[in-house]
Amino acid sequence: MQKNKTLANYFEENLSKDKFVLEIETNTKKFYTDILEDAKKLSLLKIINNKEIILVILPNSINYIEIFLASLFGGWIFSPIPYFIQTQELQKIIKYLKPKIIVTDREDIINDFKNLKVFKPINLKNLNFKKKE
Repeated sequence: MQKNKTLANYFEENLSKDKFVLEIETNTKKFYTDILEDAKKLSLLKIINNKEIILVILPNSINYIEIFLASLFGGWIFSPIPYFIQTQELQKIIKYLKPKIIVTDREDIINDFKNLKVFKPINLKNLNFKKKE
């Protein structure tokens, strides 16, 4: 009998070691294996608990992929939000979903929602969160 597979398992099993993602806007290149490794590291950090909502407001980017995969490995509920959402619309979504954190690089959202946990995608080597026990 075949074990149930998750999207994270599928990605990991079908990963091509020589393929990479290229961000055209920033000319950043990152191999799938490195993206997967960073996503797993992020999922092991105590950012939010299993089945809690994470809102992601990012352009299509390497960070977006890493956070998506980390949410799969961490058991978080990944809620993608259009990058150019207006503040009024975002307020309604936040009121309804009650996310634990928001990940964005938009300064206006960071400034407007200081009462929530809002953070920028950052280099994983600099994270100071405690690992889950």
